[in-house]
Amino acid sequence: MAKAKKPTTVVSEGNDKIGKTPNVSLLPIITCAKDVPCAHKCYCMKAIRTYPEVRKKWHENTAKWMTDPERFSDDVHKCLMGDPEYFRWFVAGDIPDLDFLSMMIRHARDFPNTKFLAFTKRYEFFGHFVRGQGFRWYPREFLGIPDNLTIILSRWSTWKFSEFYDNKQEYPESWVIFKGETTPEDDDHQFVCPGKCEGCRKCWDLKAGQTVMFEEH
Repeated sequence: MAKAKKPTTVVSEGNDKIGKTPNVSLLPIITCAKDVPCAHKCYCMKAIRTYPEVRKKWHENTAKWMTDPERFSDDVHKCLMGDPEYFRWFVAGDIPDLDFLSMMIRHARDFPNTKFLAFTKRYEFFGHFVRGQGFRWYPREFLGIPDNLTIILSRWSTWKFSEFYDNKQEYPESWVIFKGETTPEDDDHQFVCPGKCEGCRKCWDLKAGQTVMFEEH
């Protein structure tokens, strides 16, 4: 009888910020959108420099997806069979390609009792340019994104591409409150991240037209 393959994709159990939340990360920068403005301030790069074991895990996950995406997906599937209440894509990294996005959607459909969350600057996977009309977002229904997968568009006020990607209320957003800027008050449409996911979890239920803001760190 053949031995079951041991998972090689690293699904982390959580960290101090997101709490006990299973999550999968990839290498930052190389999986991110081209010319992202946050690259020079990326806190994940600091983690790579400071924690060799973290760098190793993120590198292994990225290599596994690139060389054996089916095995990568199977490994994540095995983790999800534990039926976690919450799951987070990308503490580090971003959606590397459309096949990865399809996998995310498939897992959300297979595990409807788990709430999935992803922040992304890979806008090109969620819409397209129309001549004379600018960028047009695909509705969630068009992409087949189930209700238990929340996609939050990660925005950056100084990014030269931001003006081309008017969200039009298709997806929730996140913004950075830079040092020296005034922190806005919470209301029905926006809130400031309290710094810890456990005890909050609002991001997993964020809807189009709503915004979460993160203080620069």
